[in-house]
Amino acid sequence: MTDIDPYAVAGAATTGAEGPKSRPAAFLLSLVLPGAGELYAGRPRRAALTAFAWLVLAAVVVVGWVGANFASGVIALVVASVIGLGSPIAAAVLAGRATGPRRWWRHGGIVLVTALCGQLLVQTVVLGAPRLKTYRIPSASMEPTLRPGDHLVARVGLEPGGLPSRGELVIFRSPQNPESELIFRVVAVAGDRVEIRAKVLYLNDEPVDEPWAVHRDPIVTHPGTAAPQRVQRDHIPLFVVPPGHFFALGDNRDLSYDSRYFGPVPIELWRGRPLYLYWSRDRSRIGDSLRSDMKGETERAG
Repeated sequence: MTDIDPYAVAGAATTGAEGPKSRPAAFLLSLVLPGAGELYAGRPRRAALTAFAWLVLAAVVVVGWVGANFASGVIALVVASVIGLGSPIAAAVLAGRATGPRRWWRHGGIVLVTALCGQLLVQTVVLGAPRLKTYRIPSASMEPTLRPGDHLVARVGLEPGGLPSRGELVIFRSPQNPESELIFRVVAVAGDRVEIRAKVLYLNDEPVDEPWAVHRDPIVTHPGTAAPQRVQRDHIPLFVVPPGHFFALGDNRDLSYDSRYFGPVPIELWRGRPLYLYWSRDRSRIGDSLRSDMKGETERAG
């Protein structure tokens, strides 16, 4: 008969000795939240470092993309993805090596505080910034700036004091079909005097230099020589953009259905601004910025 030491039993109960850690459990925990698996494996400091690094990188991704800094956003996304995928693997390995008592629950506050601070950081950045949305260009109405098959990221949502300005690319709901969203260039804002004569845009009685605009049809259609819609393409009588509206045209002027046909766009239909191309059939254009200065010249992301 074997004697049992009651003090040894009590000691084992109070030290919290555990059996082998579950590698699948550690993997799944870190897959859901980077760092959680390391905490389970009894490595609270490593867990805190992993969770904090991942949350900071996630914030950098948001800041980079909202700010149209494509390169920094992609780099941060890649690093965050490596951490997000590497953390479960590392946690599984650590869990397999874990033996004896692992009082990770005593250090849970470290990760909890880190996660809460990181979450607060990310929420501050995300909630304080407009929402991002992706779009695919289906037509040639904005060539050569945007081409069929281009994919872009846009910043959606109104910004304080950030109304559309001349030369800027904007996204708005179609005045004729609110279910449809369009992307064109603002050429005039409220109070501007607009006229188009023989394909030349006049703004406040002065011809506008439009380096982005292309006219691929050399024929100019004059009033009384063709159908009204055909004439509208090349001639628009003088008018003033009403308050709370803007006038938008496609860069490919001879192949664009824009404000020449459906009129000035109410500001209430404005959705946001395109930021950059994240995919194009022309690989050299990937990452190009679509932000425009007051002259409408698109920037190229460095």
